[in-house]
Amino acid sequence: MTRAKILLALVILLLPVELASSESDQQKNIQQLVSAKTIRIKLNEGFATEWKNNRFDSKKDKWDTEILIDSIDIKNNTARMVGNQGAGNCTVIVTPEAFNILDQSPSGNLFLLTIFPTLNSDGKYCVVYSRHMNLMGPLPSQYYGFAEILPQTE
Repeated sequence: MTRAKILLALVILLLPVELASSESDQQKNIQQLVSAKTIRIKLNEGFATEWKNNRFDSKKDKWDTEILIDSIDIKNNTARMVGNQGAGNCTVIVTPEAFNILDQSPSGNLFLLTIFPTLNSDGKYCVVYSRHMNLMGPLPSQYYGFAEILPQTE
């Protein structure tokens, strides 16, 4: 048996073990998010897009901000989002793939915050925050960062 065939056989044998481990970690991480009452999110970079000259114009953007998700109630699919523009009630949507927060501004703009069950080297969850705004034309943006579950206070 050639060296290449041996390596291929090892990959085929070991890959399901690695995938099962990753899937198990993802399920455990989703359960931790579902059990959380407060999550702190820090965003820092992403892309902002403007509608200019009849086309979309996207640019890399810095946005150092913190968002707090508290009063998480999985049974009623609700939470409260606190950010630099104030606080408001939002909808929680949990799937096997992510923990999602859907928020709507008073003017009707939608915001989707997705916390993935993937952890970085600091043990924080990967986050994507998409803002779907219309301010005299489309003004979408998407930012990236990390989230941590805060300890519950009694």
